[in-house]
Amino acid sequence: MTALPATMQEHLRRRFDVALAHALRGASDAVLVDHPSHHNVGDHMIWRAQMRALGRLDVKVRGVCEARDYDPARLARLLGPGTAIVQSGGGNLGDLYGRSQNLRERVLEDFPDRRIVQLPQSVEFLDPVRSARFAELARTHEDYLVMVRDARSLATLEAMELRCQLVPDAALTLPQTERRPPRTDVLWLRRSDVEAASSRGDELPMPHEVTDWTRPGSRRLARGRAGARRLAMRTGAAPMLWERRARREEQRGLRTLSRGRVVLTDRLHASVLAALAGIPAVTMADRYGKIEALRTTWGLDSVLPPLVADVDEARDELERLLAEATSR
Repeated sequence: MTALPATMQEHLRRRFDVALAHALRGASDAVLVDHPSHHNVGDHMIWRAQMRALGRLDVKVRGVCEARDYDPARLARLLGPGTAIVQSGGGNLGDLYGRSQNLRERVLEDFPDRRIVQLPQSVEFLDPVRSARFAELARTHEDYLVMVRDARSLATLEAMELRCQLVPDAALTLPQTERRPPRTDVLWLRRSDVEAASSRGDELPMPHEVTDWTRPGSRRLARGRAGARRLAMRTGAAPMLWERRARREEQRGLRTLSRGRVVLTDRLHASVLAALAGIPAVTMADRYGKIEALRTTWGLDSVLPPLVADVDEARDELERLLAEATSR
């Protein structure tokens, strides 16, 4: 069973904090942009870790905004003379996820002379036109720093001649936690979006339960969240409200992973959470190599769940882990 050693976590936490402190030097406070309005647990883990880091640095978060309710006039009202705009990290810098990238570019256009810090991202552009547009916006901005979480993304942005820095993924700095009791032997937490490791026809050749940790809320809950967002932006209560939500989503993710005695996943942060909770797991490579790039950059192969290329390799690893788990 793999786990993130405390010494490694402390090293990554220090590196993240030093980079963030340097990027925000002289800033009195910050507004955090692109809060995840969806149920992808990984993005909420990142959000929670970012809020914890800002707290460690005594940087006050004046407000929060999401892509769906972005209003430049409302955001401008939250900005004091020394306020920095901080864009949330993740794996959406590029053209795979249009909503987040559109927001990122819109903020660069709307606030050309304000300090903007992009927290650690993976970069993936498929369309050279979109890539060139972002490069032009980023190069011509007066004060824009892009943090990336893997060496491949760093090389991509360096080729664009952008101001960029290699910084660990924020979720790697979260505290360790404890799993719940399992309910089934093998759980496959399987994504079904553009980054999915395999097609629906690739079946795991052993008994297993399949799920994912993205789920839509009811319309009633969605309306309630929209009202809370508007209130939070007006009153400045957003940081506290959304940090609590991030914690709830992370706990939901932990409950989901804990259902399996052993887990297979092609989600980066499912493998991170499994390591934080001591859940035996196997990671399947995602379609664009994001997981492998991050693991290689930070030397995580020995502390995160083993990485496999296909379902046959996954079966062999899962059988080994299941034998170890049931023999204890």
